[in-house]
Amino acid sequence: MKKSIVEELKEAQSKLLWGNKNPELLKIIRERIPNCSDNIFILNWIPEQAEDIFTVLLDGSEVIEVELSRLSGCGDAINFDVMSVHEYVQSRSLSKSSRQKLDAALELSKY
Repeated sequence: MKKSIVEELKEAQSKLLWGNKNPELLKIIRERIPNCSDNIFILNWIPEQAEDIFTVLLDGSEVIEVELSRLSGCGDAINFDVMSVHEYVQSRSLSKSSRQKLDAALELSKY
């Protein structure tokens, strides 16, 4: 049975916050944005050969794009961009599924 978008977002959030999935990502976000809440949803993850690229919705208002090195637990951001949701939508050609995921994450962010 295929998971719903909401289930995927909640599961990824739980693993990020309380599991051991992507601890470097959470560490970098908390270091760069110390007042961020646990209202964090991973919108996209692109595993590259030497880095991982994450797109994260934070507090329902900002989208963060983080590029993390995969080299031996380096744990430092190669790139860290913060933009409003509006700026993110305007600057990207989102596929239908990406837009649905963003909309679901925005809805979950309200709670």
